Amino acid sequence: MMVSGGVVKGSREKQIKMSCPPAASFFGFMGAAAALVFSNLGAAYGTAKSGVGVASMGVMRPELVMRSIIPVVMAGVLGIYGLIVAVILVGQVAEDGYPYFMGFAHLASGLANGLSGLAAGICIGIVGDAGVRATAQQPKLFVGMILILIFAEALALYGLIVALILSGKTSTSPFSVSTWTRAQSECILWRIAEPPRQTVNSCMKHNLPELENHLQPP
Repeated sequence: MMVSGGVVKGSREKQIKMSCPPAASFFGFMGAAAALVFSNLGAAYGTAKSGVGVASMGVMRPELVMRSIIPVVMAGVLGIYGLIVAVILVGQVAEDGYPYFMGFAHLASGLANGLSGLAAGICIGIVGDAGVRATAQQPKLFVGMILILIFAEALALYGLIVALILSGKTSTSPFSVSTWTRAQSECILWRIAEPPRQTVNSCMKHNLPELENHLQPP
């Protein structure tokens, strides 16, 4: 095996590329986009739908406007859930050392959070619109409306929890950035390109004796 221009050539380099293809980053970025876009869609619908009810009710009972704005606030929180997950996912996507396993996990994380937020936003919008109108005529319905909104918001919270769990999924591949730091990744390349004696010393410096289970001397 020859090394030319600092680029490792051979079957082991091909193994690294197959384990961490550049296309895997696409799924990670799509997961971040899905988390933010779908959550914002739910937040926008919930805010608009319940806002129409608040405006309609405020004409007859303006003193109840501030108390009836709770559905609008709860709908806006959905966008924050999407922002949190999107920032976490973007911070984990890497150009190199990013396997399909992590890309699919991050895509699922974004979809879980985004679609859950969309469903919660639709529920909050419909309940908020009807609830504030009914509360203006019968104040005793206020507590019941809040309880319904809380359970609707819980749907988005379930999606957020699952999304955070999925975003923490890591690959067991020795070539993924989730398993090795940058220095450890360099040690892998040294293990491929250098003679065994030099490579063992390099890997011992980074405390990577388990590399012997994945890579054999060239």
